[in-house]
Amino acid sequence: MRKFLNISLSFLMIFTVAFATIETVDSEPAFADASKAFDCKASNGDLYGYQTAKNDNSINITQFNVETGTTFPVKSFTKLGNTRVKNFDNIAASAMDDQGHLFVFARKDDKVTPYYLASDSTQGVKVGKSLDANSVIDAATYFEYGGNKYMVAANGFFAGDIRGWAVPDTYNYAGVPGTWSSVSFNANTSGVTAKLAKTDDIAWLVDGSGYPALNGTSPSFVGYDIETQKVVLGYITSKSGTTFNITVKDYPLNRSGWDKETRVGAVFAFGGSEVYAIHNGTGNVRKITYDGSSFGWGSNLGNMTVTSSNDGAACHTGTPDQYWEPTASIVGTSTCDGEGKKLQVKLANPSLVGKNGAKAIHTATYSSTDGQSGTLYSFTQDIGSTVTYYPGPAFANGSVVTVNYTITNASDSTEVRSGTLTKTVNASECVTTPISPDSSYSQTLGTCSSSAPNATRTSTLSITNDSDATAYYKVEYSLNGG
Repeated sequence: MRKFLNISLSFLMIFTVAFATIETVDSEPAFADASKAFDCKASNGDLYGYQTAKNDNSINITQFNVETGTTFPVKSFTKLGNTRVKNFDNIAASAMDDQGHLFVFARKDDKVTPYYLASDSTQGVKVGKSLDANSVIDAATYFEYGGNKYMVAANGFFAGDIRGWAVPDTYNYAGVPGTWSSVSFNANTSGVTAKLAKTDDIAWLVDGSGYPALNGTSPSFVGYDIETQKVVLGYITSKSGTTFNITVKDYPLNRSGWDKETRVGAVFAFGGSEVYAIHNGTGNVRKITYDGSSFGWGSNLGNMTVTSSNDGAACHTGTPDQYWEPTASIVGTSTCDGEGKKLQVKLANPSLVGKNGAKAIHTATYSSTDGQSGTLYSFTQDIGSTVTYYPGPAFANGSVVTVNYTITNASDSTEVRSGTLTKTVNASECVTTPISPDSSYSQTLGTCSSSAPNATRTSTLSITNDSDATAYYKVEYSLNGG
């Protein structure tokens, strides 16, 4: 005899409800502490440069708005480590990394030491080894090469006492003091007539392709010697182990009214070949330009602090007078597409009145817990455009989709935004194919009711629904093999 028993085990939910979550990560690495960095730009996109100037008792940081020419004092530091600023022999070189973290290179007892100046402190933190330096250190810059990060400081533009450090990728500068290892430099200055020891700053060119090349190599560094009226460029020709080989060349640029007796003590660079110089005597800030055949000056952009013990730095990104703040986000999902849903993506490249814009090159890849992966989208977006659409495939109910995106400035490939978005897909209403729930089963037989031939034993079947959905079970049984 065969009978059928339908058993219904009800739980709180018919299907798993997956709540959508979106996480956005900006272009800074996750370990970078933005609260300790100085602002690279204003909320309206105006770019900032920074001047570090030492007086008797402190290092004063002044912010310069490249777009408006206005200046603003932002911070003063009275100590580097446990040493008061006034006790150092000289502090005239500074550098800033790609996230706005600021450093100075201080010399004392014929040693130069890099210190990190966090924006939320008034005391610098030693981050690198102290290296020999018998002369004034008045030029420095952060730079990247071969996917790694470095700092270099020297007497003038690679003129003497050239000292360098390998910078870790963690950005946790305050957390691991004094651990930077050293790198070295060989500088070939043959044929150069500029007074390199009087070229008081070095600025890294993120993309030097707009400047004269040397045997097909674009320059990596720039400075200006006011006495000989020369723009000075440094080319990384090779790297062997921990040693960089640099070739220095110079090109004419008239000082145009600046007094040659006072130097250009600070140079700071943004994305591409955007470079600005500060004259010590007047505080004037000018842009250095190159038209493909000769160097020139832009107009006076404003005035910084007049001083002879200063340096300049910037975040090495962005184009002055340009507003470029594109975004990428996941704003929802589509209606049912089969038994899944597509991501709803919003891409924006807003414009701002009075500012130049740039097209945005969007690319993104995805991976999902339902096993899918690939390219989600790749296209170029016009200025002032916003688009919301459903790229890519449909994802199964409950899938967690991870999207890694990159947005590149079409006018300056060195300016990039990148991040990660995640979305958990709720497509429960789209599922029509029955799914076997996670279940567990067990059976036990009781003791005999008696010793008689017609005695009975009770069979107990236990079914446990281990899922959070309502499940329906069909149980078949037979007696005596029937």
